[in-house]
Amino acid sequence: MTRFDPLFVNPELEELLARYFDAARLDDPQERDRVVAELTEEYGSEIAESLLVTGPYVLHGVRRIRAGFRSRIQDVWGEAIDLFEFAWLATVETGQIFNQEMQEAGHLTYAPFEALRRTHARACLVASEVRALIEDGYPEGAWARWRTLHELSVVAWTIGDAGEEIAERYLDHAVCEALRDLTTAPHDPAVGGAEEARLRMETQELLARHGEGFNEDWGWARPLFGHRVTFRMLEERIERLALSRPHYRESSHYVHGGAGGAARSMIESVAAWSSAWGRRTAS
Repeated sequence: MTRFDPLFVNPELEELLARYFDAARLDDPQERDRVVAELTEEYGSEIAESLLVTGPYVLHGVRRIRAGFRSRIQDVWGEAIDLFEFAWLATVETGQIFNQEMQEAGHLTYAPFEALRRTHARACLVASEVRALIEDGYPEGAWARWRTLHELSVVAWTIGDAGEEIAERYLDHAVCEALRDLTTAPHDPAVGGAEEARLRMETQELLARHGEGFNEDWGWARPLFGHRVTFRMLEERIERLALSRPHYRESSHYVHGGAGGAARSMIESVAAWSSAWGRRTAS
């Protein structure tokens, strides 16, 4: 195995790591935690100051390596990346034209248009992120973002096929998701209390309007099935996307923290970290 040569050569950091390793051998967990905390306090500021001095020189070298890596990516995959960007630009401009024509025709309040307009804009943004990750040599990251594109495709096809009622429910469902976000995240009641009360009231109004289960995950699509909805159920309704299902499953490994993603990433890229920090040309 090729020895890893550290970029930030720092005597204080090397000494700290050596003492960390000594602390790791302590049998008493509480004593181990105490020693580690003391070491961090003792060395932290000194190491930070040292890194700020050496950091700009190191980053200059890192960025030169990164630029060379991007150049090699272009040598191997440049034509495919260009074709991807051509398709992306055409999609963006098509959306802009359609959006302008629909606005001029006075369809701003038409729920399917608004829902699909937002979904299309998100899809264009995510596709741009996919391209950026590919150009930088992160295929697993690009695949993880493709997963979002697939979900947006399922949502768009569902709304397009189902019509106005489902589109209105989709737009209204944002209130339920905002309430869930607020109530599951730590917040100051003095600051978020009024917002939470407003969202709860709006959610109750939407439940009265749309019916039981509306505030569940994917509850906006409940009328299509008559019961609780999962993404897999939505996906299976769209036959034209059936071939994407295995890829969706595979891409999930690079989104979640399961062992499957760890095994795939480590097997394919652990040897590359010493030279390119996990990037791959993936020939």
